[in-house]
Amino acid sequence: MRLWLFTTEFPPYYGGGIATYCNITTDSWIRHGHQVTVFVRDDTLDRPMKEETFGRLRVIRFTNHDDDAPATLAGEPRLGYYYAKWAELLIRKEGPPDLIESQDYLGIAWLVLQRKHALDPIFMRIPVVITAHNPRFILDPIEHDAVYKLPNYWTGELEQYCLRAANLVISPSRFLADRLQAQLPGLKVDVIPNPFPVSDPQPFGDRNQLVYFGRLQYWKGIFVLLDAMAQLWNQDIETPIEIYGRDTWFSGRGVMVTTLIAERYGAYDQRGLLHVHDPLPPQEVNKQLATAKIVVLPSVFENYPYVVLEALSKGCVVIASDQGGQREIIESGHNGFLFESQNSADLAAKVKAALALSNDDCERIAREAYQSVLKTCDRDIIYQKKMSRFESVIQNNLPRHEYPFVRCVNPMPYHTPEAHDPLLSVVIPFHNLGTYVPDTLRSLNAVTVQNIEIILVDDGSTDPSSIAALYTMQERYPALRVERTPNQGLALTRNHGAKIARGTYLAFLDADDMVQPAYYERAIALLNQYSNVAFVGCWTQYFESSDALWVTFNPEPPYVYYHNLVNSSALVYRRQAFLDSGLNDPDFKFGMEDYESVIRMVSHGGYGIIIPEPWFLYRVRPGSMSRAFNPINLEFSYRLIMEKNPGPYQRYAFHLLNLMNTNGPQYAVESPAGP
Repeated sequence: MRLWLFTTEFPPYYGGGIATYCNITTDSWIRHGHQVTVFVRDDTLDRPMKEETFGRLRVIRFTNHDDDAPATLAGEPRLGYYYAKWAELLIRKEGPPDLIESQDYLGIAWLVLQRKHALDPIFMRIPVVITAHNPRFILDPIEHDAVYKLPNYWTGELEQYCLRAANLVISPSRFLADRLQAQLPGLKVDVIPNPFPVSDPQPFGDRNQLVYFGRLQYWKGIFVLLDAMAQLWNQDIETPIEIYGRDTWFSGRGVMVTTLIAERYGAYDQRGLLHVHDPLPPQEVNKQLATAKIVVLPSVFENYPYVVLEALSKGCVVIASDQGGQREIIESGHNGFLFESQNSADLAAKVKAALALSNDDCERIAREAYQSVLKTCDRDIIYQKKMSRFESVIQNNLPRHEYPFVRCVNPMPYHTPEAHDPLLSVVIPFHNLGTYVPDTLRSLNAVTVQNIEIILVDDGSTDPSSIAALYTMQERYPALRVERTPNQGLALTRNHGAKIARGTYLAFLDADDMVQPAYYERAIALLNQYSNVAFVGCWTQYFESSDALWVTFNPEPPYVYYHNLVNSSALVYRRQAFLDSGLNDPDFKFGMEDYESVIRMVSHGGYGIIIPEPWFLYRVRPGSMSRAFNPINLEFSYRLIMEKNPGPYQRYAFHLLNLMNTNGPQYAVESPAGP
């Protein structure tokens, strides 16, 4: 097989758990004859991309700061753009892989998966497997981080989307699988342990060190550990601890963790009981494990810590928290010790008991631990299990009939139209825009949809040149249907066009905007494909006074009620769904009636999706309605949205208040994935 792996960590530049997993896994794939390509972020590069080949292994390294990414993608959400970019270039060059595996952490596969489920021919036939590690949306609350801070919050949303959208989700531990399924009800997760190459057992010998390996981080349990050690030291049990790990920023206090360690435990350092070291390279960790008597893993949350496997297999006595996949390997008192998570007194008691063990007891525990690791993590057995699942998803990689929304509350079920080629009605609201409408109609003349009607609703134009332009356009485009109404505003003009349209599908196109030829055909294909989708949008390319690209996202709760995720004037609907719950409200005097329409549709179970292609062209001109927005009329519009849709704002009040408290008012946000 041709197997691709997306990761943010790969040796030799990284030595964490994800890197260890990727190193062992790719080695296993290569040993069984597969061609392997690894895509990994590497911001040390002095160029956008570097390709390296080592036999059957190819490594594509790339940076996260190449200038071609849209400005509305920043930080970690930006990563997904580059994984999709370099994967697409390779596919165009040599064809698709048999399967892509990606980590869940940071949601790096989000754009590949969004394009796949948008029926993009580049990615739609490639099965994608997500292997769960430690996703940010679970870790950030534990770490006391700014959970609702953008773009961090959006990273968590993208992680959850990847889990929902994957062909297969694998968790190495039942512990993490249960947490994922609690967060994402109905998610199917296969539990397959991570592989680990177990070397021959080592004799216990003369060991005396008490060691911690891991980042100096709150969720890693560093403070629980030091509190426990302080209790022992205060009892005159003066066994020092060796701590090896990288310092981190603790957001809860706004300082580096080593600063807090110095403040709280500096006296023990002066007594020679606390030794904090820089992290060791992987090869040095093995040497240190050979001399360690006890290795402590006090994490508040863990998935499948390789440091436990390494320590158990090297003959160390391991003391670990009961909140993690380690509890599926360690039987407390038999092949190691488990303590109650965040209970420093219990941890202190376990350390004290382990320190009192004789060498014979330690030897017995080490033998049992070795057998446990050997039984759980055998590389060949795990390879066979995973490959069996890979082959199954490759054989069954068919497009779904329901779109994989992250959270979809009471979606309306829709049926595929009976007509073979259902009609699309494009409604153009028009008022004194004769200068621009020729471009709009020219773009519609190039679309690939054949069964289409174009309805231009003239909302009481008074400009003679604009009125004359309409007569010219009618002569040029005989299929153009012009309806004239007294001036009634944009909302009622759109509604009038929707009501007189004959199509199964409906699109609005403002008289100064344009569309790319493929947009409507793909949108209709998606509406035909997914029974739980009411409307489709796409990315928006600005032109004239700006050349920015607006990256838009599926408008799901709760975020859609905080901030507009779509270009809501550029959507393609099931016409009946729009008539049922999406009609524009004329009370919105300053605009945003189209955004309120989206909110109302979503709150009634009419969900939408985004094609991640810049197929809508939005003209930025000084006199447009959106250019007249200011904080006062924006505040009025947002308040009116909430007044007219109290249900969802009450239901999601907790999330919305936290988003506002963290990021400011709705109109201050440009993009959830932006700077």
